[in-house]
Amino acid sequence: MARAVVAAVDLGAESGRVVRGELSADGIVLDERHRFANRPVSLPDRLAWDITGIFGAVLDGLRAVPDAQSIGVDCWGVDFALLRKDGSLTGLPRSYRDPLTAGILDALFDCIPAATLFARTGIQMMEINTLCQLLALRRAGSPELAGARHLLLLPDLLQHWLGADPVCERTNAGTTQMLGLDGTWAGDVIRACGLDPELLGPLVEAGTVIGRLDGRLAAASGSRPSLVAVASHDTASAVAAIPLQRDDAVFISSGTWSLVGMERDAPCRNDVALRYNLSNERGVDGTVQLLRNVAGLWLVQRLRHSLGAAAGGATPSYAELIALAEQAPPLRSVLDPDDPRFLREPDVAATAGSICRAAGEPVPQDTAALLRALLESLALRYRWCVDALRAATGAAPQVVHVVGGGSRNALLCRLTASATGLPVLAGPVEATATGNVLVQLVATGALDSVAEGRALLARTTPVVRYEPDGDARWDEAYARFCALPSVGGTPQLGCTTRSLPAKR
Repeated sequence: MARAVVAAVDLGAESGRVVRGELSADGIVLDERHRFANRPVSLPDRLAWDITGIFGAVLDGLRAVPDAQSIGVDCWGVDFALLRKDGSLTGLPRSYRDPLTAGILDALFDCIPAATLFARTGIQMMEINTLCQLLALRRAGSPELAGARHLLLLPDLLQHWLGADPVCERTNAGTTQMLGLDGTWAGDVIRACGLDPELLGPLVEAGTVIGRLDGRLAAASGSRPSLVAVASHDTASAVAAIPLQRDDAVFISSGTWSLVGMERDAPCRNDVALRYNLSNERGVDGTVQLLRNVAGLWLVQRLRHSLGAAAGGATPSYAELIALAEQAPPLRSVLDPDDPRFLREPDVAATAGSICRAAGEPVPQDTAALLRALLESLALRYRWCVDALRAATGAAPQVVHVVGGGSRNALLCRLTASATGLPVLAGPVEATATGNVLVQLVATGALDSVAEGRALLARTTPVVRYEPDGDARWDEAYARFCALPSVGGTPQLGCTTRSLPAKR
C-alpha cells in the first residue's frame, strides 16, 4: 500500500480543525494539527460567521501539514456567502440561527406547496434551509441579495479562496432545498420563490479534483497540493466512514446537530417520508441518506456556556457535565429537543422550564436534572426517528452506529441503546475527518474506491458496544414524549406530525 498524505479541513459550528490524514500499513491515521474556536458573531443586523477569521485559521492549520498532497474542506450544511460580480463578498454570511427566517415556512408554502416541494427536492422542511434564507432575504428587500451574482456554500467558498474553481459540491448542495432529486438545480423551485437560478454555480460530485492551492498561498512551502471537492456536507463525510449494512443499520452523526438516518440506494419520496418530515440528502457514490435533522448536543453546549458565564468564566468540562447527569434520577422530565423555542434561545434552562411547565412535565430543579432530561429526551427523539425510518422504508434496523463527538458520551450512548431497544456501536469519534480523508485518498488514486476505504476502516477502527437496559419505564417515557404537542404522535402508529400545514 503506497503512503499518501492529505489535509482535511473539518469545520463545525462550535470549532474547526485541520487534520493530517495518512494512508499507511496501519490504515488511515489522523493527526490533528490545528484546532480553533468557531462561534457566530452577533452584529447589529445579523448573526454572522466570521468567515475571514475562519479562513485565516484554516491557512494556519494548512501550514502545519506541509507534506499534504491534497486538501479537502467539509462543513455544516445550508449556510452560504453571496458574492458580487468581481468575487467580493456582499456581506458576512449569516448563521442559520439568524432570526431573519423565523416563521418563513408559511411564506415558502405560499410560493410552492409542501408536497410539490418535497417531490422535487426530497428535503426536510426547516426554516434554516438555504432556500428559506434566500426567500427571507428577498422578502426583506436585501440589497446584498440584489447585488449578488454568485452564491457559494461555505466549504465551496473556502476552497475557492484556496484556489479552486467556484463550484457547488453535490452533498452540500443537497441541503439547500434547491437541488432536485435528479441531482440538478431545481430551477422551477428557485423561480417559484422569486429567486434567480443563475446565482448557483456548476455542480460537481464528491471526489472531483477542482484545482490546486493558489501559488501565493503555497509560496512558504513551495508545494501546490490538489484541491479536492470531498463530501463537503459534514454528515456525508461522516457517513462515508461508517461500514453500514444498509437495511440493518441506522446511523447517528452526533454533534451540534444529530443526523439520524439510513443509507439508501434511491430517494424515499412517499407520503410517509413527507408526513414525518424526513430528508433525502446526497451521500458519496450516488447514495442517499434518508434522515431526520435533530437538535443534537447544541443544547448541552449552550447550557455549558451559560454555566461558564455565571461562574465568571470557569466553564465546566463536558466530562463534568456528564458526571452530573449520571447522578440525577432517571426519566423524570420529558421534553422535545426539537421544540422550535430552542432553535435560537440562548437560555436553555429557562426555555426548558417553560416547555416542561406548559406540557405538565416536572420542571428540572437543578443542572444535573436538566442535563439528564436533555440527554434522555434526545435519546427519545432518536427512537422517534428510528420509528419514522421504519415506517417510511419498511426496513427493520438491528443496530445503531453513533459517530462524531457524541460517540464519546457514554451516557448518551447507553440512553440511546435503551430508548431505541437496539445495540449501539459507538465510533469513530473522528468520522467526519476520516470520511473527508477517505474521499481524498480515492480522488488522488491512493485507494481504489470508497468501498475499499470502508472495508479498511471496518478492520482497523475500534468501536464500543452498548446494549439496551431493558427498563420498561422507557416505553412510558416514550408515550409521554410522543404526546408532546411539538412531537405530535408515534410514527409506528401512523400519527401525523406538526411539521406541515394540512391545507398545503
